[in-house]
Amino acid sequence: MIRHTAASLAGAVLLAATMAAPAKAQSWNGAYGGVSAGYGTGHSDQRDNGVVLQNVEIVGDGHYAVNGGFAGLTLGYNWQSGPLVFGIEGDYSFANIYGSSSVCGVPALFAHPCSTQLDAFGTLRGRVGYAMGANGWVLPYLTGGAAVGHLRGYDGLIGAEGSAFRPGWTAGVGIEAKFAPQWSAKLEYLHVDLGSAAIFEIIPGTPERVSFRADMVRAGINYAFAAPAPPPARIYTKAPAVAAVVSWTGFYVGADLGGVVQGGNGQSNFFQVDPNPLFANLRQNQLANGTSFLAAVHAGYNWQFARNFVAGVEADGQWMKPRYAFCRQTDMFSVPCFDNSFGYSYVNSETRSMATVRGRLGVAFDRWMLYGTGGAAFTTVDTTLATDCRVAGCANSTGANFTVAKFSNAVTGWVAGAGVEWMLASNWLVRGEYLHADFGTVTNTLLLNPATQCLPAGACGLSWSRQVKEDIVRFGVSYKFGAPSVVAAKY
Repeated sequence: MIRHTAASLAGAVLLAATMAAPAKAQSWNGAYGGVSAGYGTGHSDQRDNGVVLQNVEIVGDGHYAVNGGFAGLTLGYNWQSGPLVFGIEGDYSFANIYGSSSVCGVPALFAHPCSTQLDAFGTLRGRVGYAMGANGWVLPYLTGGAAVGHLRGYDGLIGAEGSAFRPGWTAGVGIEAKFAPQWSAKLEYLHVDLGSAAIFEIIPGTPERVSFRADMVRAGINYAFAAPAPPPARIYTKAPAVAAVVSWTGFYVGADLGGVVQGGNGQSNFFQVDPNPLFANLRQNQLANGTSFLAAVHAGYNWQFARNFVAGVEADGQWMKPRYAFCRQTDMFSVPCFDNSFGYSYVNSETRSMATVRGRLGVAFDRWMLYGTGGAAFTTVDTTLATDCRVAGCANSTGANFTVAKFSNAVTGWVAGAGVEWMLASNWLVRGEYLHADFGTVTNTLLLNPATQCLPAGACGLSWSRQVKEDIVRFGVSYKFGAPSVVAAKY
């Protein structure tokens, strides 16, 4: 259905384009940026090898349709040779493409809900098209390349969930038409396949594989940064030649989109008073890993000196949500994520934002700049620790107990990275950047309520200590204030 709709809309755009051609020949050369929005529909599966609870195996398969809308930004560059147009294009979109089933698993036994959500995706594609219509202002094209998406999965058997960036591929067709010298409208169909991979565990050791594929149709508007070609300049035989010099000096502000991978080693411990050290402390190692897309704003100042060197300072803030969760035992006789009369423990942690203040030092090659950056980073880590021992108490305890503690830790660390920036127009910059941030170790401790709940009398509870590290890849657009960045050289 969606393919037929795309074909019909493309035919309508092409018909309109050929009936109202611009008066002058159109060029597709140069860099461009734009916005787009659309709708996707497809399919997702969830599969695992089964969960064993109290000697009963529960298979967690689920199959369902997904659909929803999305909107995002586009950057690209075209090279035209006669009627043939070759290009490269990247885009990143926020999405809400969701699907679920209420009968995952074995319907006759443990039917439970499960779901998949794509909340962001991006593509990096090649394009090849043929300029047609009067004066070549209509461009039908083929496109294909790499895709990446941020998938969230949920399994309602025990409330397990998780998320991850998934790589994949995309291919499709589109049509673009100029309606003004620097403006064009496009209609595009893409098939996106992110494959199948484990993105969370129902319980430790039981990964849940989630697949995703969808057909996307979107419409967009693009703006070509290069101005239309001016008429040929008059030639003055006595005038000296004037060379264009690019200046990076000045204030700028901008925005970024990208992804973050949070990682680090961690150790959880359920502690209690017990003469046997194996029961007094049950330490377990876990990875504090999570992924998320991010959106950021930045502001800074550059100072160009010694012709090719650029020093600067920049501050930014990003909104993100890398998250992880796991459940674990209270002692050697308990099991994760299920209360078998000894209880279990639960950990949930996420980082919702991060800010940095950094210096930058770069080397400029005309319109390109390679730079390194480093400075201070600031974030807040929100954590929930819980013990669920409502059947017969936690570990040595004989009293039913359910305790939850929430923590919010504001931490400071360091950040360093590198990037490449391109001056695509007089006051517009685009860039790609990698940052690594390290916030050291964060520790939280929950005491059962009351603190002497465990037997023999004494404090008992759950602690979670882990490293907090962030690896960020992002792409941004900046506007540089002041006079145009391309100035005439002095002789």
